[in-house]
Amino acid sequence: MKRKVFKKLYTNGSIGGGAADIPFFTQFGTPSNAFSFRDLRGDNPTVVKVKRGNDDAVETFTASQVQAKTPLYTFAAAGGVANAALTIEIVYNQVDGGKNLYTSTKNGSPYLLVASGGIPAVQVINEKPAINIAGSRLILVEQNFTDTVTNSFWVFHPTRNSTYRFFQDTYASPVKYGYDAISGNTDSVLFLEYGSPSLAINGSSVSPSNKAALYTLVNDVKHLQTIENEDLSDWFQMRIGNGDYNGFIGDMITYPATTTIDTSGINANIQDFYGL
Repeated sequence: MKRKVFKKLYTNGSIGGGAADIPFFTQFGTPSNAFSFRDLRGDNPTVVKVKRGNDDAVETFTASQVQAKTPLYTFAAAGGVANAALTIEIVYNQVDGGKNLYTSTKNGSPYLLVASGGIPAVQVINEKPAINIAGSRLILVEQNFTDTVTNSFWVFHPTRNSTYRFFQDTYASPVKYGYDAISGNTDSVLFLEYGSPSLAINGSSVSPSNKAALYTLVNDVKHLQTIENEDLSDWFQMRIGNGDYNGFIGDMITYPATTTIDTSGINANIQDFYGL
């Protein structure tokens, strides 16, 4: 049975009717994984660990602190360098017992705060704090994050590239990958060893005929990808970035495909929060 979706969206990412805030987990059920800089649980969890660029000092921040942004600026400035960046070490899973999202020390780390010309800026998607995977930065998801067939919700803003491979497992041979968007590429094979998924962009189902068609839909577009029945059961890990995806990432939420969920309600919640 689908739950009723209330239209009012609160600043902490929950939705509510009347005086009470209703956390995302309460409204839609607890997912299998939930990575976000907003409070999905309703108890203001710690959502990220960052490292300051000039002295490698580390600090963790709660959802409310990240959404406020000021604590991030304060920590960056405390290092005594005007243009100190904050890179991401860990994005914490808001699901109890779930594995966290780690960055690779080999290829660098994504940014949460970047300073250009001495002017610091929290990275955002429509003013909501987000991960900036820039250049060769990447995120690794540990084995067992992808141990079931899932329905997933990903907020993306792909930028600065002619090729976007949103997910891949580089330990596999050949490499397994999710949706591929490539400018000018007429290959109709959009994914490999990914099951039989379906894709929606900002709540509308799409069936691109080839990689170029998908590229046209997503290039430099702030959007929500809703992927149903993605089969990652044989993947060792999920990798995002390392030149294969350049851009920004917001919410990353997955549910087992065997669980009945209010897909349209979840889409509406995420789109409302990010203004998509």
